[in-house]
Parts: sequence; C-alpha cells; structure tokens
Amino acid sequence: MDAEHVVRGDAAPAVPHTTIGCYLLEKLREHGGASAQVDVTTGETQTYSEILEKSVRIARRMQELGIGPGDVVGIASENSLDFCLPVLATFYVGAVCAPFNPAYTEEELMHAMSISRPRMIFASALTLHKVNAVAGKLGCVRELVLIGRQTPTALSATVRRLSDLCSACTGSSATFCPAYVDPETSTCLILCSSGTTGLPKGVELSHRNYLQHAITT
Repeated sequence: MDAEHVVRGDAAPAVPHTTIGCYLLEKLREHGGASAQVDVTTGETQTYSEILEKSVRIARRMQELGIGPGDVVGIASENSLDFCLPVLATFYVGAVCAPFNPAYTEEELMHAMSISRPRMIFASALTLHKVNAVAGKLGCVRELVLIGRQTPTALSATVRRLSDLCSACTGSSATFCPAYVDPETSTCLILCSSGTTGLPKGVELSHRNYLQHAITT
C-alpha cells in the first residue's frame, strides 16, 4: 500500500511495569488540591487529595480486616462521589474489584456474585437489601459496607459504614505503599458482560490491561 494512503498516529505510550493501584496512587499525589469530581446535583466537589486520603484510609482498614491479593471485593452501587473510594482501595491492597449493576434483580445478582464470589462488598442503600439476601445464600461474603450518603430505614449492626472505615485508620497517605502483584498475570477487575445471548459472563482484566486503557485514553 502506498505510504500516502496510510494514516498514522503518534506512537502509543509505553505501559509501565506496575500495578493499577500504584499508578493511580501516584496520579492522585501529583494532582493534589485540584478538583477531581463534582456532584452536579449538590455542587459538592472532591479534590484529588481528598480522594487520596479517604481511599488510603479505607485500604488500610481493609488490610486490617484481612483483605489482600487474591480476594475479590464487590461494589453494588449507583454512581456517586464515594464510588471511586472502594475501587481505589481495592486496587491498593492488590485485591480484585468486581462491580455489579445496581439495577440487577436478586436473581441476576445471585448469578453475578456466584461467578466472582466476593469476600467483601460495598453496597448502596438502593442495593443493600438485595446484596444482603444473596450474600446470606452464597456464604462467601465476610464484610458488608454501606456506601453513599443515604441510610436504609433498618440497618443491621453487622453492616459497616464507609465513613467508619475512613475514620478507623489514621496516618499520612505519604507513607502508604500499595501491595505488589504481578501486573502481567494478576487480575484487577472482573466485569460482567451484557448477557445479550445468555447470562452475563465474568470478564477478567489484568493490571496491564487496565493500565493500557488508562494511559491511552
């Protein structure tokens, strides 16, 4: 093919040999006090530094609870300012993040959770009842945490709050070091396929997969 008929872009950036947790932690440190996200309804903002401090505190508490490499952490919540916090914390501790569609029925949630079998789940007030019901049947969930600003009418004493995880651990984020796992072979995400031709499947993404996406978009 003639060279003049070929459209070429810039060379793709090299993918660093690191984990997604290490990469995102450094980016949060770099951007500091700049605004990271805004709640369009309330106008509330979060800076990169605020996200850094909260996510590191959650990660430290997760480690105290025994969550680490090889464990799966589920998240069943609609979008909110808090959604990114357990995701980042999960990456920091080297665990696998498994997000679930908050619109899933209890039956759909049972199928998705039976694939990834999370040891810990962060659920919103909208999904907490369904998650709790499924967790009781599967028997794999050891920790259930309420995420978001809304509180259900009746909250079980066994359910932790995200704010409690944030306040339980202190210490500067500057001294925090994420857990290391092999970015080439270790899974960082289990995503559920759409299930167009059948039930959803669990799709594993490695740290390198996700890093490739992060640095090229």
